[in-house]
Amino acid sequence: MNSRYTALFSLLLICICTPACCAVELAATTVEKPTREMTSTLADGTVVVTAKLYGDFDKAPMPHVMAVAKYPRSLRANHTTGQAVVSFTIDAKGTAKDFQTKATNPDFAKAALEAAKRSRFAAAKKGGRTVPCRYEWIFDFPGPWVDGK
Repeated sequence: MNSRYTALFSLLLICICTPACCAVELAATTVEKPTREMTSTLADGTVVVTAKLYGDFDKAPMPHVMAVAKYPRSLRANHTTGQAVVSFTIDAKGTAKDFQTKATNPDFAKAALEAAKRSRFAAAKKGGRTVPCRYEWIFDFPGPWVDGK
């Protein structure tokens, strides 16, 4: 082996065998599981996950108003499909805040974020007291919670 490959091989062995490297690798693969998932049943009977809730609660936050996202006209006209996920915190007063979005298209993100911001919630509860939780609302374009008009 020439010196370039020997150095690379040594670095690879160090990375594989050191506890610090293993800890980093394990931390990167740890994923928080939702406390609860909300689902919708489509017309064909298919059940889809529409929201994931995270936190320590025994009663999930309840929506007072659930707004629908408006399918962006240009994307609908081109038959563009996709998804947007809006993550936010519902605090102990029921206020939604700290919004973040991920989407297959920026226009889907904008439409989903507008719908989430128009929605209103009652806070989650733990032992009869209101508690904060994190909410991930999944918008499929087309799909539940999306107005295709």
